[in-house]
Amino acid sequence: MSHLSELRRFRKIAIAALAQYPLSNIRIDFIDYAENAVYKITTREGIFLLRIHANHSKTAEAIGQELQYIILLREDGFDLQKPLKSLNGEYIVHIDDKMISVLSWQIGTKKFKSITDRHFELLGSYMAKIHSFSIKNKRKIVTSQREYWMPDNLVGSRTIFGSFAGLENIQGFDKPVFEAARLQTLSRLQKHYDESPEKFGMIHADLHFNNILWQGENLLPIDFDDCGIGSYLHDLSIPIVTTNSQKPKQNRDILLNTYGKTHSLTQADIDLIDDYILSRHISNQAWLLMRSNHPKIKKYHIQTMEGTMKVLKAGLK
Repeated sequence: MSHLSELRRFRKIAIAALAQYPLSNIRIDFIDYAENAVYKITTREGIFLLRIHANHSKTAEAIGQELQYIILLREDGFDLQKPLKSLNGEYIVHIDDKMISVLSWQIGTKKFKSITDRHFELLGSYMAKIHSFSIKNKRKIVTSQREYWMPDNLVGSRTIFGSFAGLENIQGFDKPVFEAARLQTLSRLQKHYDESPEKFGMIHADLHFNNILWQGENLLPIDFDDCGIGSYLHDLSIPIVTTNSQKPKQNRDILLNTYGKTHSLTQADIDLIDDYILSRHISNQAWLLMRSNHPKIKKYHIQTMEGTMKVLKAGLK
């Protein structure tokens, strides 16, 4: 099915799903489709976000655990989107082979080119707070169906983001460099893997600046679709990797220094962050390859391959 045909089908699914929610005078506006298909829903009752979940990535139980995690965070005072129940009292609606969830709309602005040192300070403080919540509420957070962001799932033989087979068809791909960096990163992450409670727990796992809305100096995370169990160091590496910055080391140091005021980081932890940064660059290639039928993603993949190879080559030891 073509990309355009998928979008037409998704709109019909969204319309059918919304009939099962306590909403009226509905207007549907398409936002994006990369992993999930996402829509802005304007109604008499308010504004909402509708997600049509990708078939390959999550079970209904996994989506339910994501929503329950958000609910727990909200109960603790985190300003997050509120999951909306259907007329049947369910958080997930099934239409054909698709699962749909609806959340309240979050107001704020995204930062792209205007990201400053202050934003990294605020993010470091926020990540310390949300990791503290995970440590404190480990028994409450149900994770049995969520992703496990372990070394082998990141850059090994069982990657969550997909297979690396086929990357050789992307212009600029250097297989010897890629494989050397992947195996080096896997070895180091496995060697230093630590599941102690202060290092390992429920994480957002995709908290880059495109998944953060800002209201002044208040940051509001969105898109918990990848939340799961993993190293807090992995979580910290993601905003560093995905920020288009000319000073990634300075960004990293500011983020970690602020985070370290709440959660102490050893020099070994700080060194390992660089390996998690490499793992994100590597696993992103599988994610992009898996979605190569998406016209915008395919173009972006080609554009970023050269930069990825430079980062991996520089990271080889």
